[in-house]
Amino acid sequence: MKRTLSVAVVLVAALAAVAACGTPHADVGANRARHVAQHQVYVAMGDSYTSAPEVGGATGPTECMQTSLNYPHLVAEKMGLTLKDASCGGATTGDLGGSQKVKNAQIAPQMDSLTNDTDLVTLSIGANDQGVFAKLLVACGHAAATDPEGSPCTDASGDYRAKLQSYQSVLVDRITKAVSEISQRAPKARVLLVGYPQMIAATAPPSGHCSELALAKGDFAYAHAVLLTLNDAVRIAAQRSKAEFVDIWDASKGHDMCSADPWMAGAVPRHPAMPYHPYAVEQAKVAGLIEQALRK
Repeated sequence: MKRTLSVAVVLVAALAAVAACGTPHADVGANRARHVAQHQVYVAMGDSYTSAPEVGGATGPTECMQTSLNYPHLVAEKMGLTLKDASCGGATTGDLGGSQKVKNAQIAPQMDSLTNDTDLVTLSIGANDQGVFAKLLVACGHAAATDPEGSPCTDASGDYRAKLQSYQSVLVDRITKAVSEISQRAPKARVLLVGYPQMIAATAPPSGHCSELALAKGDFAYAHAVLLTLNDAVRIAAQRSKAEFVDIWDASKGHDMCSADPWMAGAVPRHPAMPYHPYAVEQAKVAGLIEQALRK
């Protein structure tokens, strides 16, 4: 699968110049850029790769596992923004507009945090839709025990490329619709879709195995393809909805769970984090990329 990833940015100076010509669309873009530059209201939406469980001190609803060192908090502090962190571990695209049940709690729809005064929105979502990520870890982990040197999970998936294409199509549609609703609820907001990092490398480590991740030697390529499909769905949705895309995938290459310098925890975290979730270093990198996009 070929990738063409780019971070779409709003160029304030260019928009201002076009706006001077009286183009309505340019006026809207320039206004959005100015609102963010004025350091106002920022709403962060997403799943546990946004809430960043166990990375820092707990904030927000306990069930959502938001922490003080997640990228929304870092961006808000650096940019002087008023943060409304609506992210919640386990969230799907359906939990953006509907309430999310976590343990015995009902979490309000993330969209409810949006108002006419919202100036900036970041959204990273999709990993929990259709249970793809969880199934990948569980099913492939179990399969690895049966044939550690082979590719049992890949083999059991049959024509997985067709299945991934179908999964991606559904996810792109859901995220695109979510962005449309965000724009309706927060009409002046600048919207950034944040992609996912490379959690699993495309090839197995030299030893063929990794203590941080239970995968058979031949299943790394399949697992990588699943996660690439997820990230590409976010990217394509950004293109279709005219939102900006923040590319974490390329930046995180070489920092997968099994690497010498991982940005994501494996089965046994080396630093504060939940297993199979981001470390503080990954959240800081994401925050930096978002800040970079906002300042352009």
